[in-house]
Amino acid sequence: MELTILLGALFLLLPLLVTKLYKECNSKRKLPPGPWKLPFIGNLHQLVDCQSSELLPHRTLAKLASKHGPLMHMKLGERSAIVVSSPDMVREVMRKHDLNFSNRPVLLVGTEMFYDHADMGFCNYGDFWRQMRKICIQELLSHKNIQSFYPKMINEITNLVSSIKNCASEGSTINMTETLSLYTNSVICKASVGRACKNQGSLIEIMRTVAGSAGVFDLADLFPSVKIIHFISGLKYKLRKMHDEVDVLLEEIINEHEFQSSEPTEEDIVDVLLRLQKSQDFSIPITRDNIKATIIGYESLI
Repeated sequence: MELTILLGALFLLLPLLVTKLYKECNSKRKLPPGPWKLPFIGNLHQLVDCQSSELLPHRTLAKLASKHGPLMHMKLGERSAIVVSSPDMVREVMRKHDLNFSNRPVLLVGTEMFYDHADMGFCNYGDFWRQMRKICIQELLSHKNIQSFYPKMINEITNLVSSIKNCASEGSTINMTETLSLYTNSVICKASVGRACKNQGSLIEIMRTVAGSAGVFDLADLFPSVKIIHFISGLKYKLRKMHDEVDVLLEEIINEHEFQSSEPTEEDIVDVLLRLQKSQDFSIPITRDNIKATIIGYESLI
């Protein structure tokens, strides 16, 4: 029975392997040297150091670079990667060839959580990225905007000190890691969504999960064309579920900002984005999805 299942799996994967090999053999790209590659998985097996019980890819890459040079090509599943491991080569890449390396790979977290790469962090380099960078520098992170957040920071610091003082006077223990984390979360939340942060706890909890998912190694991102891996890993389903939850919260936040826009108050990041959306001063219109994705980007800092 097990042999039948194995043979069936090999039969299904055989056309895929042949297609991959054909494409690689006919590729005319001039790539740097690198370690030998296996069909389908490429160099994934070499990221695991068999002499160590710990998974430390950076050490494995250093060993491979000492053998193959400071500019090394590796194949991670279907993804092609260039490993740069010397200061001179990094300088060459970042200064002279920065545009060639400016795009980010299409990842599930960017597609599912960030409204199909609608924020500056996940979108490709181009007119939209330059427009969003300009908005971030001149509006969202301008000196005036940063100064407007200062009173909120002072208020949160006062609350933090009072909380620590009360615990000390009562002789009770305090988890400083959790306390400082809550302080940081509150400052970022109030700076980004301000007065409408009614569901701060739910929003922070989801954003922590999003940030964790963004930094997690997942096979689905290395084999984007093999849909069965997406199903097996479960990451796509998990991200879509989180997206649906956070989308409801973001709609409430944006709707409340739109409803209260006539009231005189200090602008937070949502106010700024809504104002710029209404101004229609940009060659590429700012959509509601752009606003939501930007909010998620800021909230993910927590």
